[in-house]
Amino acid sequence: MLWTRTTTLPFGILWRFGGIWRVFVLVLLSACAAMIRSNSILSAFLFACAIIILWYFRGPLRSIAQASPIVVSPVDGVIEKIDEGENIPFYGRAGTAVVISSSFFNAGVIRAPLTGKVDMKVQATQDSGDKGDSHAGILCTDSRGSSLFLGAKSNESRNRIVLVPIPGDSIEHGAIIGFNSPGKNIEMFFQNENGYKPVIAKGQKVKSGQTIIAIRRDTRAKNVVI
Repeated sequence: MLWTRTTTLPFGILWRFGGIWRVFVLVLLSACAAMIRSNSILSAFLFACAIIILWYFRGPLRSIAQASPIVVSPVDGVIEKIDEGENIPFYGRAGTAVVISSSFFNAGVIRAPLTGKVDMKVQATQDSGDKGDSHAGILCTDSRGSSLFLGAKSNESRNRIVLVPIPGDSIEHGAIIGFNSPGKNIEMFFQNENGYKPVIAKGQKVKSGQTIIAIRRDTRAKNVVI
């Protein structure tokens, strides 16, 4: 399957990724309609609650960065950590870990960070480089073989983040590929050898599909405008 869609119809994200939230919205809107004459204040409150939920399941229009040697942010949020070490999680070798924190005020969509293919979908794997923690997510590879792991700690990802692509699927920068629950961290790992180097700073605000997170280490600066 080819993942290229960067926008969606109204309610499309809620319908595909909402799960139990779809039921909550339907219940709230039904109760709102039933009480509109008998209790207009409560009806307005229930309607406002439904709108707040729908607002989180939005897919903002973005100017998607398309240069092939880059990694774009998969989610809206703030860079919480950039850790370059000799034994990063998942790979167990020299590389970089980037952690992005998000809140309810950020849109929940997850976008493809690069253009390439999904090589592996990981449910939970033990990581020697992260104090025994395990991660769940997907391993993506670009056209030159540079790979990137996108996911979250498995204890945080279960029933809280959704990544739909499966091994063999093709993805393009900024394509909507999943959904993140409010307040959950998204993590990316890339190895140093034939991999990417970060071009962002801790504390920086990022926008999904738009903010450049990293460039491939074999890319000359003149080829990419950051």
